[in-house]
Amino acid sequence: DRREIVYDHHMPPSAPPRLRNRAGAAPREHSTHRVGQTFYIGVEFGWTDIDVFVDIGDQVANRIKAEAVYESQGHTSELARKRIEAFCGYFGWFGGAGYAEPFIRAKAQQTTHLPLTDLEISTSKLTEREEIERKGYFASGRE
Repeated sequence: DRREIVYDHHMPPSAPPRLRNRAGAAPREHSTHRVGQTFYIGVEFGWTDIDVFVDIGDQVANRIKAEAVYESQGHTSELARKRIEAFCGYFGWFGGAGYAEPFIRAKAQQTTHLPLTDLEISTSKLTEREEIERKGYFASGRE
């Protein structure tokens, strides 16, 4: 198995020979990593621009705790709670959940069929009342 050495990264002359050999040892057909899709957080977009809403209803308390850690940036537990409830609650309403985070795809989705997620299938079985309760879920005061 003969491999073509590809130097696609700068390697300083002081690097040990085994490191220089490893860095350039990947076969050319495998030397470039490609990403199938890139998702950007839809922070500064309206709900009609969003491609994907990720239901975070079961992670709201964790998101609030995580955001409250950034005290050096002026975050407090109260601000984190307000921000997550307002921001994720807003997008959750439009995404059909109590709380959701919005994402925008870098490229259009390509598919051979119209996909349904497991969550979409399970929520399609809810009664109208259950759907309203799901959208109206309010995490304030829950840990």
